[in-house]
Amino acid sequence: MRPIQTSWPVVILRCLPALLCMAVIYELSSRSKLPKVSSISDEAISLGGHCGAYAILAVCFWWALGMTDLASGKRILIALAGAVLYGLSDEWHQSFVPGRTPDIRDIFVDGMGAVAGLFLVSLLARRLEADIQERETYR
Repeated sequence: MRPIQTSWPVVILRCLPALLCMAVIYELSSRSKLPKVSSISDEAISLGGHCGAYAILAVCFWWALGMTDLASGKRILIALAGAVLYGLSDEWHQSFVPGRTPDIRDIFVDGMGAVAGLFLVSLLARRLEADIQERETYR
């Protein structure tokens, strides 16, 4: 994996979303209690939160890896691995937070969220690429 010739501002802008997403996840995991939403069950909020957060994190990793010459499949696999590994570290981190416990189901949901996010972004990227090629054909 070689970086494409880029400037430091580009590298920072590519990596910043993933770093910010990881910081938000870490901050939320550091809280003993998360805010309650009375009309929705705690389990639904937990599942949706994990799935959504790790979908976003995986897409942010995918975006950061866009400054490399990785093939599309490798880029997706590395982004998925990064999200799952961060999910594992998040559950380990929660084992030290009073009132929180690690849960293997959360890691599974994190992974499913990452897969869903990467699936959607890959569909969008393919569609965008096809649209660009189609426009170039008509020129």
